[in-house]
Amino acid sequence: MICPTLPFALMVQALFLAQSPAVPSSQTKAKPNLPPEQVAQTSRYLATLAMPMGGYAPNPGAKASLRATLGAVRALRLLGVQPADLLACREFVLGCLTPDGFADAPDQKPGPAAPALQAVGLMALHDLAAEKSPQVAGKLPAQFAHLESLATDFESIRLAAAAFEAGKRSPANSAPWLQIIEKAIAAAPQDNRLLGGATAAKLRLGVQIKDEEKAAVAAQLLAGQKSAGGWGKSEQTPSDLDTCYRVMRALKMLGKKPDTQKLQAFIASCRNPDGGYGLTKGDSSTASATYQALIVLSWLE
Repeated sequence: MICPTLPFALMVQALFLAQSPAVPSSQTKAKPNLPPEQVAQTSRYLATLAMPMGGYAPNPGAKASLRATLGAVRALRLLGVQPADLLACREFVLGCLTPDGFADAPDQKPGPAAPALQAVGLMALHDLAAEKSPQVAGKLPAQFAHLESLATDFESIRLAAAAFEAGKRSPANSAPWLQIIEKAIAAAPQDNRLLGGATAAKLRLGVQIKDEEKAAVAAQLLAGQKSAGGWGKSEQTPSDLDTCYRVMRALKMLGKKPDTQKLQAFIASCRNPDGGYGLTKGDSSTASATYQALIVLSWLE
């Protein structure tokens, strides 16, 4: 019997965990090497973000959002845990789909963040095995075409490339995207955050990068690792998990590893007593930062 004083999110986790069917996902292939007590603690933190009607909040006390839901689902999978109520989680994501594309919550509209939300929504459908749901069955080609029309700058193209890769699809015409990516690299050739994201996007879009270019990119990214162990938005700013994620995604795809111990130490410094991770040392925990910490740790194994 579940104790009635147990917080609601943990009750939901306990009630539905055994019932939730496994969902195939690339996120389940690698696992972060954490002590069992830390795995349990982080799982409990993520459980506190679960909302009664499905979806996850970015942090305790906030409302559920599409972006936080994708981050929490992926983080849980890396810990070997299914979402608390998988069906409700799927329904939340499907509820975010409006006639104009994905919004960040069922009661919202896409707004200015439409390109990013469309990419996140399509990735969430894949991660939750909801692509065959009646609400989207037969409509996915149109949703991917909508994403292709929305992605017109570097950041939205970077996310769109990840969504197309997750959906095992290719854009109808990637040439304009690749031109924007190359232009961004040319404008800031020493920006490791941008270079990491751009390299990963190119590889996801099927670009065949020459070996000498791969070697040069990897060498630059590896040389940019800070003494604190990670990478930051610039040489002057401290390391942060979002930038580490972008750089490490590229290094992973290039088959290279940085100074593992230094990066592990930086990630450990971002861990909070609640079991979650903040974007950088001293920041409050969020679902997205927790996912980024866990996936980077898994890539270091």
